[in-house]
Amino acid sequence: MRHISLCCGVEDESSVLTTLTEAIMGHCRPASLRRLKISKAHGIADDDVPEPWPLLFEHVAPLIAFNGLAAISISAFHGTTITDGDCEQLAQAWPAPQLGKLTFDVHGTHATTVTCTLAGVAAFARHCPLLHRINIPFDATIIPTDLPNAQRQLAAGVLARQVEVVAKTFANISDAPGVAQFLSKAFQPKKLEVLHRSFGTAGFEDTEVERRDVLWLQVQSIVSGRH
Repeated sequence: MRHISLCCGVEDESSVLTTLTEAIMGHCRPASLRRLKISKAHGIADDDVPEPWPLLFEHVAPLIAFNGLAAISISAFHGTTITDGDCEQLAQAWPAPQLGKLTFDVHGTHATTVTCTLAGVAAFARHCPLLHRINIPFDATIIPTDLPNAQRQLAAGVLARQVEVVAKTFANISDAPGVAQFLSKAFQPKKLEVLHRSFGTAGFEDTEVERRDVLWLQVQSIVSGRH
């Protein structure tokens, strides 16, 4: 089986993800699976009350065995707590040059449990030279002093020409030029595009949403050469 697409029911708890990923591990040959998409059906709820459905490392840990994955999309999980250490393990488990697209997509209103930072993003830059799109929840307020080794990417012999980094409103940021410089160096020599997705209902006051939006738009402008 090369491609799997699943949609969890409205009443399912997020713990069902472990059952799903363990079943995938038990029924699919690790070298065969190329694309995996898991989503969740949305119930009818008050927009101001986010639906808790956290994505934890234990939910995706069984996927470490699948080193041939080219695209992973796991979306609609509020309260996701993937850490930098988790990102390092996952990036090493999905080695170059396989992983091209990675999405741990947290929607809309749940911004309080973002635990991944720029270091987590850099882990995928370091280990996945064919990565051309990454969309994970992260905090950009702390800029790491060490950068991924671009020479390791080049040594793989194959390199994506362009990479898109998706940053949403709950990606906190304080130093736009510093973040732009870090991301540009982390993914060099790829052409970098930063895509900002603004959510006015991300659990913040309007002034904070506006502050973050302005800074991420500045990052976009810098990396695109328009600044």
